[in-house]
Amino acid sequence: MLGPSNQQALAFDDDPGALLMAEARAWVADNPDAWESWMGMARSDKERGRCSAKFYTEAVRRLHRVRIKNAYTPCFARIALERDPELPFRVNRSKADGFTEAVL
Repeated sequence: MLGPSNQQALAFDDDPGALLMAEARAWVADNPDAWESWMGMARSDKERGRCSAKFYTEAVRRLHRVRIKNAYTPCFARIALERDPELPFRVNRSKADGFTEAVL
């Protein structure tokens, strides 16, 4: 499997990656308490040297009883890396790669 790409992409209205990242960013803005829990778990795991976006997404679903599309999970990892570049996420290639400021 190819690794993530740091190549920035042009966002067109119908680009699936741009739309997905925009939806994930909107979810984060609309659910600040749930997002803070997600980030809190990531920060807690930072010292252990490994973060799991999938685990945090599942945990937040249960703790906050919110709906989260599975497709948002790679976007959440990238949004988290934008906010805290030291988080030790291992990310794979995603269609959202070109629409983040995070260095992957």
